[in-house]
Amino acid sequence: MRMESYKPRRRKPRWGLAAVILILAAAGAAWYFTLRDHSAARNSPDQTLADKTPQDASADGRNAPAADAGKTKLSPDQAAQPAPGPKGMTKGLAEFIGPSPITVAPVSPDQATADLTEGLTLYAKNADLLRARTLLNRAYLSGRLPEAQAIQARKTLEDLAARTVLRREPQVNPKDPYMVSYTFRAGDMLNSRRKGGRVTQPGVIARNGLNTPDGVVVWSNGLRSSTEFRAGVSYKLLKGPFHMVVYKSRRAADIYLQDLFVRRIPVCIGAPETPTPEGYFRIAKGGKTLNSPYYPPAETGQPNTAVYPGQPGYPLGPGGRNMKIEGIDQLGTNISASQSYAIHGTNDPASIGQAVSRGCLRLRNEDMEFVYGAFQDYAAPDDPRATWTRWSTITIQP
Repeated sequence: MRMESYKPRRRKPRWGLAAVILILAAAGAAWYFTLRDHSAARNSPDQTLADKTPQDASADGRNAPAADAGKTKLSPDQAAQPAPGPKGMTKGLAEFIGPSPITVAPVSPDQATADLTEGLTLYAKNADLLRARTLLNRAYLSGRLPEAQAIQARKTLEDLAARTVLRREPQVNPKDPYMVSYTFRAGDMLNSRRKGGRVTQPGVIARNGLNTPDGVVVWSNGLRSSTEFRAGVSYKLLKGPFHMVVYKSRRAADIYLQDLFVRRIPVCIGAPETPTPEGYFRIAKGGKTLNSPYYPPAETGQPNTAVYPGQPGYPLGPGGRNMKIEGIDQLGTNISASQSYAIHGTNDPASIGQAVSRGCLRLRNEDMEFVYGAFQDYAAPDDPRATWTRWSTITIQP
C-alpha cells in the first residue's frame, strides 16, 4: 500500500470570524449582568412596592389616585390629638371625614373680608374663577361675614359651582381639585365586584378614590344610567364626599362637596313638640333605602301596616328615598339609628320651609333625588366590603 504524503497549505487567519465571536461574547456578558442587576432591583423594597401599585392611567396619562389617596397614616398618639372643628374632633376622626365644613380651620374676620373682596373682584372680571371660588369659599366658611356679605358670597359660590363642579357634562378643568378626568376602558364598571363579602375587582369609583355613590357619577356627566358610559371616552369624576349643614332657624341647608359650598336648599324641620335633634350625624351603614315602607304612628289612628310609594297616604315622596341618620358619638351626638331620624322627600311640598315634621328633615323631591344620589353612607374602617374611606356628615344647628 502506498502511503501518500502531502504538505498542508498555509491558511490566512480569519480575523472577521474572531471579531464576531468576541462581540457576541461581550453582548452575552452584558445581558447577563444587566439581567442580574434588574432582578436585584425588582426585589428591592422600593421597586417591589412600585410593582404592587395599580398603574391605572387617567385621561392625561398620569396614574389615577388610589382609593386611599390623600390619606395620612397617623400613629395612635397623633390620631388622638385635637383638630379644628367641634368639641371632640381629633386628627384621626378628621382624617376619616376629610375636607368638610366641620374639619376646616376658619380664618379671621379681617382675612374673611379680604378674601371676599378679592374673590368678588376676580368674579366680576371673569378672571381666574378657580381662585375666586377658593377665596369666596374660605370667606363663607369662616362664618364671620356680616349677613349681607354672607348672602353675596353664597350666591356667587352657587353660580361658580353651577359652572364648574355641578355642571352636567364630562368637561374637566385639570386644575380643579374637586374632580378628575377618567377615560373609560373596555370592561370598566362603576362599582366594585365582590365575592364572599370581599372586593375581588375594584371598580372605577374605588380605583379613583371618589367616596361617592355611582349615582353622582352618572348624574354629573349628564347621563341617565351607568350603561351609557363608553370605552375610550373621558368622563368627569367628582371626588366626594358631599356634606350638609342644616340651619333650623332658617329652615335651610347648605350642601358641600368636601369643603366647597355648592348649593343652599330649603328644608322642613320638626314641629315644636317633635323637634329635629341638633348635633353631628352621618348616614347609618345601609341606611339609604328606596321604596321605603312607611308605618303610620299610633296617634294617627291609622292601621299600623306598611304603606308603599303610590299608595294613598304615603308621605315620603316619589321613589320612597330615605336616608336614616345616626349621631357621631365622638362629637357628642348620642343618637342611634334605631331612633328613626331620617332625611326624605315629601308628598306635601307646602311643608317645606315649615316646622311641622315629626323630627325628620323633609326635602323637596328634586333636592332629595340629588342628595340621595350624592351622599355616601358610613363605612367602618375594618369593613372588607366597603370601597370608600370617607363618608358624608350632616350637621344640624339651631
